[in-house]
Amino acid sequence: MLLVYSHKITSRLIYIFKHVFKTMLEVPIDFTSNIEVFVAHSGPKISYTFKPLGKEFFIEAQTLLFEQGIEEIPITVEKWEGIPCFFKSTDASNLPYDIFAAAFYLITRYEEALLHLKDNIGRYSPAQSLAYRNDFLSLPVIDHWMSQLHKILKAYFSDFPTTNNDRPLWQPLFDIALPYRYLQRSFFAAISDFIYALSRFQIFKLYNQVVVLLHLKKDPYDNYDHLERLFKHYTWQPHFFILYAENTPFESTTSIYNSLYQSLIKGLSDFAKVSLMLSYDAQRSKLYLQKDKNNLNNLTHRTIRSVRMHRGLIDIQKIYSHLVEEEISTDFSMGYPETIGYRAGTSVPFHYYDLDNELQLPLVLYPVVASSSALRKSSASKAFAELRKLYENLPLSTACHSVAFSNEILNKDTYNMLWADQFINYLKWHAKQK
Repeated sequence: MLLVYSHKITSRLIYIFKHVFKTMLEVPIDFTSNIEVFVAHSGPKISYTFKPLGKEFFIEAQTLLFEQGIEEIPITVEKWEGIPCFFKSTDASNLPYDIFAAAFYLITRYEEALLHLKDNIGRYSPAQSLAYRNDFLSLPVIDHWMSQLHKILKAYFSDFPTTNNDRPLWQPLFDIALPYRYLQRSFFAAISDFIYALSRFQIFKLYNQVVVLLHLKKDPYDNYDHLERLFKHYTWQPHFFILYAENTPFESTTSIYNSLYQSLIKGLSDFAKVSLMLSYDAQRSKLYLQKDKNNLNNLTHRTIRSVRMHRGLIDIQKIYSHLVEEEISTDFSMGYPETIGYRAGTSVPFHYYDLDNELQLPLVLYPVVASSSALRKSSASKAFAELRKLYENLPLSTACHSVAFSNEILNKDTYNMLWADQFINYLKWHAKQK
């Protein structure tokens, strides 16, 4: 067991040290502020404070983990072993940076709790983030820091635990915001689609809509049978997130009272995990959240414990406190809808830390490195090559490589054929990584 000494044991310190050692590195840990207990400990031990006690393994602390509240922090990003890092320490420290304070800053989304500009629907822009501005959004920097820390501790303590060599978990997600492109939509939605395509002379879309509505061609989003066959063949269980909300000005989907849509959801739950995609209104209002959750619970007869946000996270502090109150245990929204990368600087799932109340909540956040809208900003071949590269460069076996696709991905129409082929090749590639 690793013993950590600090002059002050705070909730912030316990949170980040437990996450690093127990969750990321799978090393048991305990804490003390008693110098005699620390000196008497015969196993691996480190001190995290402002000055070393003696000749122990000493990590010079910044003040962040001993503070309360939120305030602007000046940050200078440098490089440690080729990886961007910040919160530089003096030469007295066995580590050149306080990677625990830096990890806490990124994982808690400290910068999002500060005053910032929001987009037209209230989201935090990735361009404002420290990672984007310093060109490390595509790196899980925390994972790299802790991998390097493990190597250093392993060399310093002969009996320090080793890590396992398992491959990181790959978790395919599917966003079902619109179960069918043309079928099972309202008359108003069909007319709106038709007028929109006609006004822009989108002849191919007009043709597709007509032939699908005449049942001469399969709806381009109706690929569920194919997905089921694929995932049964490769023995992965995909995770589907269903937008099961009544139509509003912010959401236009198939009616939750549509019997075919209800049958589809029940069918999906027979071979995959089905959870709730939260509508815009459900993020803003606890009443809508309760209603959407109860509706899906009642349909599937299974308790909903996981969610993902449609359109991305809007207000982290507000929605996550609501999720805890509704006994939601996992969220798969920690990513940027339009940008590939690690929003919290890590690929390892972590508990949410409530900065307003200074405590860890029983809600686990899964980083999602990419979604369909972000992937489709480049070509299919480049997008899937980037996903493979990101997976191969994950330094920890405790990582979870979560990628969110849409139900359109297997559509074989000309404009999407390359994406469908690349997706199937991507599944085959992951099968070889096991």
